[in-house]
Amino acid sequence: MDIRIDKINNNYHNSTSIRQTTFTSQKEEFTPSKQLEQLKKAQQYVDSITHKGKILNLDKCNLKKLEGIQNGIKVFEGLNIEQIYLLYKHLAIVATSHGCTNGCVHCFVDAKPIRTSDPSHIKAMSWEDFEQITKGFAELDKRLGFTKKHKNPISNRPIIVPFIDADSMEITIKDKHGVEHDMMEIVHKINTDMHRSVLFDTAGWTPKNTKLQQRAEKYVQYMLSHSGTAKSEFVGINLSLNPFHKINSKYVEYIKSDPVKAQKFRNIYTDRMANAFYTFTPLFGKKEFRFLNRALPVDANCNENYKLEAHRQLISEIREKLKARYISSGMSEENIRKNLEIFDEKTSQIATHRVLAYGRMEKLFKPYDKEYIIAQKAHLKNTKNPTGVIVNNIYGQLIIDCNGKVYASDMADFFPTDICLNLNNKDQISQMSFPIRDRILTTKEIIKESKKIHFKKIANQTLQYLRKLIYRLKKF
Repeated sequence: MDIRIDKINNNYHNSTSIRQTTFTSQKEEFTPSKQLEQLKKAQQYVDSITHKGKILNLDKCNLKKLEGIQNGIKVFEGLNIEQIYLLYKHLAIVATSHGCTNGCVHCFVDAKPIRTSDPSHIKAMSWEDFEQITKGFAELDKRLGFTKKHKNPISNRPIIVPFIDADSMEITIKDKHGVEHDMMEIVHKINTDMHRSVLFDTAGWTPKNTKLQQRAEKYVQYMLSHSGTAKSEFVGINLSLNPFHKINSKYVEYIKSDPVKAQKFRNIYTDRMANAFYTFTPLFGKKEFRFLNRALPVDANCNENYKLEAHRQLISEIREKLKARYISSGMSEENIRKNLEIFDEKTSQIATHRVLAYGRMEKLFKPYDKEYIIAQKAHLKNTKNPTGVIVNNIYGQLIIDCNGKVYASDMADFFPTDICLNLNNKDQISQMSFPIRDRILTTKEIIKESKKIHFKKIANQTLQYLRKLIYRLKKF
């Protein structure tokens, strides 16, 4: 493999935003800025590693010698190389927009609709800020020798999720001219600039909402041409199927006290989901397309209508309405059979172990229930060891909020960090839903803990090797 880095040339500073400092003397000498000199040295260090076709490994190289490689990239102004290293290693979510109308009672981030008229508060990124992030990483990738073919080897998350407390169907972000950019434009930018696949996730939409219905149909056509291949832009296209949506939760609430009212909500929800599955039917055969099919286990101490058997009944009702949609559309019997077979296959497995009592789900349990206790133990563990949310944690990840602030999370807790990207909206207040801990995690302590874990692994590996060696010597 051949990795080449563009050499720094005499005109390199013209392609960056680094200001040049000129000193006038009798000899009319020109002195480059400190930032540019730092960038040149960092680039020379990169070249010394990659000149023989090697790929730079940020875990193994000298980060101090890399300091300055980010100079001139506006979005990274104010960040040091260790902070950027953490972003490269742990970034998984770019929260382009906040606010969700689904109101699911199991939502771990307590997502809710957000409306704000205060200009100092924002619920979404601007398109310009979003592009600063994707283009910033694209430029830095180029300087470090990372490409779509030769990716950054240390990334724990080869994907980007452009939401955390929002439904993909509802996400749009505006540019400075007021033009809306939808989810597919976001997906394409992430894939093109950052060489990451993207997750799409929706819990459906109201069929009577013409705008969202047309948007869904447009998305399906885009997904058909940008998924299912080696160049797929999607790591997953998820349609959530569960009994927790706010509409079905109204059915659960009224089923005993007012069955007629309960059935009204039930019909609204099953119509909604049958429409969503019908709209996404062309994607049924795509490997990226999945049902997020979840319910609580039979032994959970909560309302029966959120458990496994009740969920199977809900699936059956949606299936009948989906079949009716297929028939009324004029679909052939053979295609109806094939599509329902896929529906049955994908809904046969219902995940019960991945629904935990975080966020709004806590309200479904009592303090002595095991689900509640497990969640509280996780919170207590994070309180005692905050760096554990990100260090040596398979769920640990960094989140860039719409104002550039970065949070560390294991999906149980969210901690602010000392990292903030240089976005235009960096001084505005983000209207996120997820609760933030008071404790700030610093880059220094995260890296210190990471090194400690790394050395422990090396020590354990060395110890195991010595034990094997001693065992073999004893045989002789």
